[in-house]
Amino acid sequence: MSILYYVYVLKKPDGVPFYVGKGQGNRLFAHEKFAMEGIGEDYNTAKAAMIKDIKSRGEHVLYEVVMTTYNEDEAFRQEAALILGFGTTALGTGPLTNIKPGRNGNSQKTDDDGGPKLKVRQYSLAIRDRQTVRMPAGAHLLSIQPLKDRAWGIDKFPQILLWALVNDKQPEEDFIIAMRENDVDVHSQYDNVSYVGTLQLNIGKVILHVFHEYQDQEAAQ
Repeated sequence: MSILYYVYVLKKPDGVPFYVGKGQGNRLFAHEKFAMEGIGEDYNTAKAAMIKDIKSRGEHVLYEVVMTTYNEDEAFRQEAALILGFGTTALGTGPLTNIKPGRNGNSQKTDDDGGPKLKVRQYSLAIRDRQTVRMPAGAHLLSIQPLKDRAWGIDKFPQILLWALVNDKQPEEDFIIAMRENDVDVHSQYDNVSYVGTLQLNIGKVILHVFHEYQDQEAAQ
């Protein structure tokens, strides 16, 4: 019987990733069980401390499954690419609490089995109902978050960053990004969209849900 593997990201309530993993079954939720209940084995004290801190504020860890596959090597490649792209606190390169870089995570080169070289790229977005972003074909949109900057006042909006897992060797194409407020019925307007994330701006006064729109891409502006 084939085993379904998946690659996942644990995020803070504001959408910032703090751990990337690969697993199967209920592995996705094992980290929180260990941190809060001591169930299972986990030597990553920084990750456990992060989870405890989030829960102590009455908030919740955000979970995102980035991809699923029956090919374990493919899952390892995705995990390593994400860790490398986001960066780790241990190396001073990013926000992740991961201790290990993942399989093949120490190399920037293509894997020996010929798998594609994947990287995490960031793209700047404007705050508008609909916009087009040029990205390599097949890009997987990971998350979206405002760039925190002390120069911004509470009545202004920060720069918005979109994170995507891409293969730079693929030709670029248009990706349509739609932003909608709470009271807008997205499904009545678009037949085929996927959820990217939610932005809370201006100390929560403005909430925007962000989607990748697949239909009518040639009509993008």
